[in-house]
Amino acid sequence: MVTPTPANVTVAKALTSESGSQAGIAEGGETLVYTITLTNSGGTAASYDLTDTLGAGLTYVSSSPSGTNVGQTTTWTSLAVPANGTLAVTVTASVDTPVTVSAVTNLAKPSGTPDPSCPSATCVVTPTPANVTVAKALTSESGSQAGIAEGGETLVYTITLTNSGGTAASYDLTDTLGAGLTYVSSSPSGTNVGQTTTWTSLAVPANGTLAVTVTASVDTPVTVSAVTNLAKPSGTPDPSCPSATCVVTPTPANVTVAKALTSESGSQAGDRGRRRDAGVHDHADEQRRHGGEL
Repeated sequence: MVTPTPANVTVAKALTSESGSQAGIAEGGETLVYTITLTNSGGTAASYDLTDTLGAGLTYVSSSPSGTNVGQTTTWTSLAVPANGTLAVTVTASVDTPVTVSAVTNLAKPSGTPDPSCPSATCVVTPTPANVTVAKALTSESGSQAGIAEGGETLVYTITLTNSGGTAASYDLTDTLGAGLTYVSSSPSGTNVGQTTTWTSLAVPANGTLAVTVTASVDTPVTVSAVTNLAKPSGTPDPSCPSATCVVTPTPANVTVAKALTSESGSQAGDRGRRRDAGVHDHADEQRRHGGEL
């Protein structure tokens, strides 16, 4: 007599279909299909309870065979896994828009057991696309007045590129100095032409940052009321100023004095001084004609 071995079910999970344009990348709005494979190496059919959990950034769409879905969790009770055979279960989910996470996860496990580690054979982690934002700040000044662009001083601006996505970015950046500033240097070194410096294919790590600096000198004499420095993705319109990507720094006060005659009570505009002078000269002439006696 042959005695069958007990049921022995293992779980494996894989991302088996994507509707987006980048393979292996969870793009906003795309549909992902995950396949859970239950493999029974035992000689006895199994009645299996299964739980699937979607991570942040994913929304449940459907499952097959149909499970009971509540929020991010779908459960199946008494799935029939044949002896020495397999059963495939699929879960379809959509990627949320906008994308706010660096990766999306989907895990499967026997119901009532702890969550597996991620990534693993039962937890699929899919990175999201690169998502780089730009921020700019004035981080160093050589002058005596903080926050004031003094003639001849050196200003150092720091551009911070932040990638909130799960994929490294190759980023093209443009920095423009406004009137009253002259380019000195940049790090990493960019291509400078006049007031504009550009960088091509800057490597911004997944879920990380890259700092770029631009050093400029303030022209002497100072002829503007403020100096500006902006940064932007190459090929895009200039940002508004001031803003998170455009720093505006005032120049020192420069007061000039001007005076004018702005009001007169007489009948002849601008004639008071001339008439007084004329009267003095007429009196002197009369004295001379009368031998100095009047």
